[in-house]
Amino acid sequence: MSRSPSSAVTIDKGEIAIDAELLAPKLGLSTETLKAEMRRGYVYSLAEMGIDEDEGRTRLTFRYRARSWTVVVEPNGTEHHLTEFGVIAGVLSERNDR
Repeated sequence: MSRSPSSAVTIDKGEIAIDAELLAPKLGLSTETLKAEMRRGYVYSLAEMGIDEDEGRTRLTFRYRARSWTVVVEPNGTEHHLTEFGVIAGVLSERNDR
């Protein structure tokens, strides 16, 4: 099992869990709203397992409406918070205007 020092992200036998208190503010939500939106299916996630030189790393991307947050979890459980986006819809609408 990989565990971050704060135990916010755990990976055990392919099962990934993240603390709602860490994720919610990254997506601009309260913990309660995050849980409700997850039940409705409005929060999406993608897990990518590293290969070759990235073997053992896992990149997790979470999306809610026009917001996105990505974190990389190292084999030892260390987290690298990579990105937070709040303007995805603006980029898409810009492309649609062409």
